[in-house]
Amino acid sequence: MKKYLLLGFLLACVFVYGQNTQSKPRKYPSLLWEITGKGLTKPSYLFGTMHVSSKLAFHLSDSFYLGIRKADVVALETNPETWQKELRKYDHLEDAYRDMYSDGRYELLPQDYLHMRTLQVNRYESLIERALSSRPVIINNLLYRSHSDEASDFEEDTYLDLHIFQTGKRWGKRVCSVENFDESMRLTTEAYVDGMKDDKRKTQYEYNPDYSYDKLETAYRTGNLDLLDTINQINQQSAAFTEKFLYKRNEIQAASIDSILKTKATLFVGVGAAHLPGQRGVIELLRNMGYQLRPVKMGERNSHFKEEVDKVKVAVQVKKQVADDGFFQVDMPGELFANNSQLAIRQFQYADMANGSYYMISRIPTNAFLWSASIADVTRQVDSLLYENIPGKILTKKDIVRNGYPGFDIVNKTRRGDLQRNAIFITPFEVLIFKVSGTGEYVKSALEVNRFFNSIELKDYSTSWRPFMPAYGGFEATMPHDPYIDNINDSWYFSAADKKSGNSFQIQRTDIHNYDFAEEDGFDLNLMEESFSSSEFIDETVSRKFSTQYGYPALDVQYRHKDGSVSLVKYLIKGPHYYTIIAHGKKIDEQMKQFLSSFSIKPFLYKECKVQTDTSLHFKVSVPFSIAEEKTPTPSFDVRQLYRTAYRSADEALVDNGQFKEKVIQNDSTGERVYVAFYNAPFYYYEADSVKLKSADLTAMQEGWIVRSEKKYELPNAMKVREYVFTDTNSSRALWCKQFLKQGLWYMVAAETDTAAQQSLFLTQFFQTFRPSDTIQTIDPFVKKSSQFFDDYFSADSIRHKKALMNVSAMTFDANDLDQLKKAMGMLGWKEKNYLNTKKEFIGQLGLLTGKAVSDYLKQLYMAAGDTLELQHAILESLLTQQTVYSYSTFTNIILNEPPVLKIETSDYDDYNPSYYIKNTRRNKITVSGYPDKVDGAFLKNLSDSLQLTAGIFKDLLPLININDYEKPMTQLMQLLIDSNYLKAEEYDIYFVKFMMEAKQVWKKQSIGEKSKSIEAAQLQEDGDNGDKAADFNNKGNDQLNLYATLLIPFWDKYASVPAFMQQLLSSNDLQLKYNTMLLLLRHHRQVPDTLVHYFASRDDYRYELYNDLHKVDMYSLFPKTFESVEQLAKAKLMASNKYQRVDTLQLLDKIYVEHFGEKGYIYMYEYKNQKDDANWKIATVGLVPAAGNYVEIVPVIGSKYTDEDFDFTGYSAIKIDDDKPLVSQLQKLVQQMLNAKRKSAAEFYETDTDYMQSLFRRH
Repeated sequence: MKKYLLLGFLLACVFVYGQNTQSKPRKYPSLLWEITGKGLTKPSYLFGTMHVSSKLAFHLSDSFYLGIRKADVVALETNPETWQKELRKYDHLEDAYRDMYSDGRYELLPQDYLHMRTLQVNRYESLIERALSSRPVIINNLLYRSHSDEASDFEEDTYLDLHIFQTGKRWGKRVCSVENFDESMRLTTEAYVDGMKDDKRKTQYEYNPDYSYDKLETAYRTGNLDLLDTINQINQQSAAFTEKFLYKRNEIQAASIDSILKTKATLFVGVGAAHLPGQRGVIELLRNMGYQLRPVKMGERNSHFKEEVDKVKVAVQVKKQVADDGFFQVDMPGELFANNSQLAIRQFQYADMANGSYYMISRIPTNAFLWSASIADVTRQVDSLLYENIPGKILTKKDIVRNGYPGFDIVNKTRRGDLQRNAIFITPFEVLIFKVSGTGEYVKSALEVNRFFNSIELKDYSTSWRPFMPAYGGFEATMPHDPYIDNINDSWYFSAADKKSGNSFQIQRTDIHNYDFAEEDGFDLNLMEESFSSSEFIDETVSRKFSTQYGYPALDVQYRHKDGSVSLVKYLIKGPHYYTIIAHGKKIDEQMKQFLSSFSIKPFLYKECKVQTDTSLHFKVSVPFSIAEEKTPTPSFDVRQLYRTAYRSADEALVDNGQFKEKVIQNDSTGERVYVAFYNAPFYYYEADSVKLKSADLTAMQEGWIVRSEKKYELPNAMKVREYVFTDTNSSRALWCKQFLKQGLWYMVAAETDTAAQQSLFLTQFFQTFRPSDTIQTIDPFVKKSSQFFDDYFSADSIRHKKALMNVSAMTFDANDLDQLKKAMGMLGWKEKNYLNTKKEFIGQLGLLTGKAVSDYLKQLYMAAGDTLELQHAILESLLTQQTVYSYSTFTNIILNEPPVLKIETSDYDDYNPSYYIKNTRRNKITVSGYPDKVDGAFLKNLSDSLQLTAGIFKDLLPLININDYEKPMTQLMQLLIDSNYLKAEEYDIYFVKFMMEAKQVWKKQSIGEKSKSIEAAQLQEDGDNGDKAADFNNKGNDQLNLYATLLIPFWDKYASVPAFMQQLLSSNDLQLKYNTMLLLLRHHRQVPDTLVHYFASRDDYRYELYNDLHKVDMYSLFPKTFESVEQLAKAKLMASNKYQRVDTLQLLDKIYVEHFGEKGYIYMYEYKNQKDDANWKIATVGLVPAAGNYVEIVPVIGSKYTDEDFDFTGYSAIKIDDDKPLVSQLQKLVQQMLNAKRKSAAEFYETDTDYMQSLFRRH
């Protein structure tokens, strides 16, 4: 979507939606138009382009080229010379598009996690392969617009717009644009947003196939703008889209053309062909300005001029470009632009738009020293990769050396016949690829290309041990030279090597900001170690020792590599900054030890602080760097805001959910961040409980934290301030939060830091000087808003009235507002837009009020609703929501006299409970949460919310069972009431015969089904199958029979047919039905054969379920002692987790003792096979099994911060046992990873390790 919008107006061709008014046939018979009149002494030309490289767009005659040759100025919609710089402004457009699908709240709150890959060092060969073969997508978009290698035979070397630009440049013409880039982007973006909002827009299936892409191509090929215009009109999806995307831009283009022509310069201007025809097209707009336009007949394509143009090269001015770290410099014709499309590779490119060439520099970090690979080793490896990864055919390859670094100079020819040249250099830390590509022989003949390659200079890494500290501080260490510095995926690397000793050194800083928790230092240090040691070159861990260095938690580890070399690694945590300090050599020596001991934490260094204002979130703060969100000049419009309102109609825009904004202010060099959130309460917001409002702000944030310090004070402007420092047990990290609250205005400032040192200048100044603006208008949340609401609702001002209408659900009313609510609902009529939804929202509000008067009014509304089922259901829901004896009585009176139809087809948007929605909206106001999930609107389900009240009216409601629509929900409610001892047999005795007859019919169907499945099972066995599949299908249970059994069992002693019926159910071949019946009998204290209990206890797939169910009904004494061992129950628990698909073989391997979250127990380890002939055994686990007692699960203490899930390690994994490794170590490693994965910090740690955590609990 980002690419689609970024290049939307660049790529917008004749597929755009056209005009509303059909034009007369052949009114616009050509793509090329001559402009004269209005005092022009020479003609100018207007041309309709197609923004593609397809040959169909290149049917160009002499008149086309002569028009350009005669012109003083060549213009396009936008100037290609500015595209690379302009496009940088829109790097955040993809984020804005994502915001459109979120509520925009807390999306930016830092939630980083350690992953297995965070410190894992991967081999470098695949990165080099990608770099050798890559051509960034942006280069294709800027220069070629080619679709694929297969389509290359049907495409030109570039697209038509750029060909016009290049022709103009090569013939020495001035080049300009007829649109402003920012303005075009704004109009394009707004057009898409308006199109989304357009209620009258067409849907995809409304397109007419008779006006297809093929017809569009025909129209363009023949220059028939009339046909093109007709196709666009028919395919127009949204008039609102077309207004801005086409018509507004037409006006801008025409005005710009007029301005250029007024300078008396002759002009050749090319714009998208769709912009030309129609009453509001550029042709007619220019005619209305007084110009005369006539079509110029274009004959057959004449290649003479194009070939002439292609031979001309534009002279360029070269300038020295220096890498951001100063390592290389090179002379080239333009600025290098960073391209972040290749992960772990830093690429920079420049497109020479006039000559159709591009320059690209790739930097591929190798970490070769950790693989004990020398420069010569890497050079040989690169050489082996050239043949398969250099595009096309290699023409020449030379060995070269530059500033002491070896490499290759390679010239190759692509399939299209274009020459490319690469200069590749290998350093101790990276591979650099300098590349130039152009059309035809350009690379060979262009002087600037030779200069580019000849000017490459690389910095030498000469050994001279000295202290090093980054320019921005943070740490200091003694290193053999100024390090190679790399910044990839938010991690900083500082690498150096001692040529004499052969030792190599690296410091890595990874920033992990997470404001949800503070993990124990020791645990995160272990995760860091596990991540790094998962690198392929590590053979074993020799030693590890926890320590504290300068007050910071650390872990020192010694590794042996597979090649026999060694590494000393120190892991250290300072707040959100995770340091990995590595010394590598053939053997441990003093130099390696001294390097590690020389590392020390230093304060971050910042420039002088300056007061800055953020106009988006409305605050001032003094900080040492710019707080602008973008690194480059920003667009002239708010892209995010446009997208967030994309799907909201004009009326929906009046819905006031309050204003929420957020941003993260960070320094990329130091990695420090501050999160700022701003919320201004809705206009109608009211909170009667002031204490609740003032205390609710940070309550959620405090959960799971230890409050280290707390301050409360008030600013001179009456704004209340609360400042906290949160931490947690055994953690040196802290969360620093500051909250500002004044009436309905709320700010939060938060940053992750540490407890071991003084805070940096940036953080200190930010928290001390942060001040919200005094100019923001807000509301007093403690003043009731109903009077204001009704004033607006009854206002003659349509905007005020609509605003009130759209915010009914956001209001807080009380019993004093009943008369006004009646009046408001009385004047609500069908003419109002969204009448039904609005009335349901009013009805929902009534459900939140109490009192007989409200219930009586709801009854009046019901009688007046007629057959409008949506209103009837909403009214009955509101009566039940009131939950009073009187409201339930009123409900009963209504439903017995005028029961509404239940089965009605409604959309998901209408089927909701207004009272529930409103109540949850209110509850979540200050916490700024999203909307609740869809609520089922079947009002009878609301009767289960208060069984005590329902029991008081249920006997009166029983006749509803005789209505088909009501029978199922009523009997299900009866089942619930019986199970809860709220309904006795005598209360529904008159329905016994009905229930028994229906139950017998269902049983007959069950019996027939079982016989059929038995036959199927027998057939499967005869065919060689073990019959498990059929057996599984036969053990699904029967919910209908369970329901009837519950309804009938209270009559056990009164009717002999009941015990007989239950005996029939116990004879079922469906094990689940048999089990459910047995359990029902036990719960009602009816005799069950001991053999039946013994049977289910003996079955691995039912034993655990029976064990739990008997405990729940306090009948554990019935469980057979023979099957109550922990081992038997553990196996049964595992089987129960996958009851409906059996494994062929399951056997216990071991049980491993663990201590987890303060509990002691075992994890039982099993091996299993799904099928007997499976090649590998897989691992299954059960736990956490308590170390003492006959229990197989740990139940957290009520009020504990832990849940059942924290102790659940039961499931079948897809992890295979490796026969080449010791089994014990595999199991122990697995258990440790399982325990780790339950910790907050490791929530995402194993996601990339062969999908470990997903596979562990995958059901088969």
